[in-house]
Amino acid sequence: MPRLFNPKDMSAPLAAYTHGVEVQPTERTIFFSGQVGIDKSGNLPSDFESQFRNVFDNIRAILLDADMDFENLIKLTTYMVGRDNLDEMRKLRLDLMEGHKPAHTLLVISGLASPDFFLEVEGFAAQGPAALI
Repeated sequence: MPRLFNPKDMSAPLAAYTHGVEVQPTERTIFFSGQVGIDKSGNLPSDFESQFRNVFDNIRAILLDADMDFENLIKLTTYMVGRDNLDEMRKLRLDLMEGHKPAHTLLVISGLASPDFFLEVEGFAAQGPAALI
């Protein structure tokens, strides 16, 4: 498993994330594209919480297809439209991630590909050791 760490010579993380993650060169790594709040039927809910849950359902589906889960996440980048849902986003992420705190970057932006999207999350995960062929 990747090693998560927060150096003692710096301030603690400001939210549910880790300052650094070490991945061994023998670990299998996957990268996933930005996921938005569209569910598996192609529907986009109109509320932030439902879109957020769909984003993480989509991420989990990708991870499960690669025989991984949230504990394998190394790094997430969240693009969020506006600041109105920041507190809700942080609470939901902590709950859905079941305490796992990968490295994380949050960007508050003016818009995404569709004006109906509240957020988009991309990232990568690792699981080791990788099978040698």
